[in-house]
Amino acid sequence: AAEIQRILPVDKPVYLLGGTGALSQAVEDQVKALGYTTVTRLAGPDRFATALAIAVQVEQVLGEPPFVVFVATGRNFPDALAAGAAAGIGGVVVLSNDATLPPPVRDYVVEKQQVDNALVATVGGPAVPSYPEADVAISGADRYQTAALVADVFFVLPGGEAPVVAGLATGADFPDALSGGAVMALLGGPMLI
Repeated sequence: AAEIQRILPVDKPVYLLGGTGALSQAVEDQVKALGYTTVTRLAGPDRFATALAIAVQVEQVLGEPPFVVFVATGRNFPDALAAGAAAGIGGVVVLSNDATLPPPVRDYVVEKQQVDNALVATVGGPAVPSYPEADVAISGADRYQTAALVADVFFVLPGGEAPVVAGLATGADFPDALSGGAVMALLGGPMLI
């Protein structure tokens, strides 16, 4: 609560990511009690629909279609974390159910690729077979190599220069890389694990 109040004026929006099973109604009530009037919950009946709702909201905030749609498995965290930092270039992350894209997610990805000319990148071995029509399929021998390959593909600057910042967090659990990935997206660097 103190950090939200420190960084965000009460007239700015707060997004709650996930349904009440992930982020309780009590949390929403506490945010509203702090004086925030624009509180929006982005959620669906499962993690795949929630990620899709977030992607659609990102598109609305940006005011344009995403430049890249990253597809990573929603069954484990590391590949989506690497993709999340890379999405800072003007992209979104949607989730596969390993080798399968839920129909609404597939419809979104197809539309972004075929109508909006977005580049589609599958990230990680479990997600690669979910969308064979991807423009780029990134899959390393393990989560660590996959994150490094995402950095190689999406963070090489014109002229072949490397980015000036990179994040490094454990690949054994997600919280540090999750918050760190958001910072890396803002700073224009990869999230390595």
